[in-house]
Amino acid sequence: MDVLKEACNITFLFVSSQNIDRLVSAFKACRKTGTTFVIDLYTALILHRLEGKLPQFNWRDVRVKLSKGHAKILAESGHEKLLHKFNSSRIDIDELEQNKKKILMIGRGNEYFKRILNNLGDLEGVKIIYSMWEGYLTPKFEKYCREKGIQIDKIHTSGHANPEDLEKFANALKPKVLIPMHTFEPEGFAELYDNVKVLNDGEVYEV
Repeated sequence: MDVLKEACNITFLFVSSQNIDRLVSAFKACRKTGTTFVIDLYTALILHRLEGKLPQFNWRDVRVKLSKGHAKILAESGHEKLLHKFNSSRIDIDELEQNKKKILMIGRGNEYFKRILNNLGDLEGVKIIYSMWEGYLTPKFEKYCREKGIQIDKIHTSGHANPEDLEKFANALKPKVLIPMHTFEPEGFAELYDNVKVLNDGEVYEV
């Protein structure tokens, strides 16, 4: 929240759109600082599907930045009506430029992000709140940010449990089948737990 209070230009939030807790925290920080939370279509779709008390595209202080690529995918998948709804809360580059001191925008380390920067004009004071695993932060992207004068603030707490906690969790649940996910060493689970089933990428497991 301190980053938003001190902002003198637009602030970008690099975060997984599936990290719901982090998105909610970001939205609450925006509310407390009078900042507009600008999300992309992918994030808007995830939050819309989950609904409940989560921030939605049509809430006060939430806007949607549309990209042609995301819009095309959404339209081609049969969600034209939903795309039209999201479009009602869209924010264009001119409005971003006019209000950039009070904008927290979801960002990605891609060419679309660079196009946004190129259209913003003065980049002095632009910051990135990097709330992802630092392994995704490439030297090439860090060099690009340095050259643009963009500060990267690494603010992240991993949600990954350590092996000891995972073992306690598995022992408490006593699952009939334990399938390792989101790990570099799935085969190692068989040494720690019973009933481990390792799946290949794309393999379907029938429940």
